Amino acid sequence: MSTLRDDRLAHLLDRQAVVDRLVSCCRALDRLDWSLLRDCYHLDAVYDDGAGFHGSVIDFLGFIGPRLTTQLEATMHTLANVHVVLRGDRATTESQVIGWHRRSVPDGSGSSFEARARYLDSLERREDGVWRISRRSVVWESTGREAAEEADKAIRRGRRDNEDLSYQVGL
Repeated sequence: MSTLRDDRLAHLLDRQAVVDRLVSCCRALDRLDWSLLRDCYHLDAVYDDGAGFHGSVIDFLGFIGPRLTTQLEATMHTLANVHVVLRGDRATTESQVIGWHRRSVPDGSGSSFEARARYLDSLERREDGVWRISRRSVVWESTGREAAEEADKAIRRGRRDNEDLSYQVGL
């Protein structure tokens, strides 16, 4: 028979495992560690980048990998305000992310841009007992280029009311 203390400890351990998984995902992106990045997701996971890509995480890795390796010479993804809702072997999270990116330019001049967004993630602990992301949706708040460019018009923006995607995913 479990005690209230045991239940609280299990909750804290699960919460930390979920947060650790999200942080590992950022580390994998910044270090171009494709093995670690694949391990952050279930093989049947769905990825919606909020800017045009919606599909399997396997297809997303094929989409993002070349862009990170050929168009950018450095990135830094930082998570903040990670909100976790645990329901047994399922978790729903909302994390703020600031992504800094330095573009590769042949003449060495380079440029950088910053994107501010939220990750809305669903995670599951399946048969192997490991928490992994089963669905990620990105909601963009702003980018370093605030002018109303055509590309910016196509991204899903966050809202400041209950129509925001975070409410639709159960947070």
